[in-house]
Amino acid sequence: MIPARSAIPPKYHPLLDWYEREYAPQRGLKPEADPLLALRGSGRELWADEHADQYVRRLREGWE
Repeated sequence: MIPARSAIPPKYHPLLDWYEREYAPQRGLKPEADPLLALRGSGRELWADEHADQYVRRLREGWE
């Protein structure tokens, strides 16, 4: 969460600039540009016809 520039004294504006330059996420990135976000939705066919709880129960069958 970044404070509004107008909500802080001007002497701290360079800190906002520094944060935005060094640490703020880049806006406009497509999910495909992030390898983890690109995985979103993959494997959904594994449980498409099964409730999530039932799917997990089935996976855990036979665990001791």
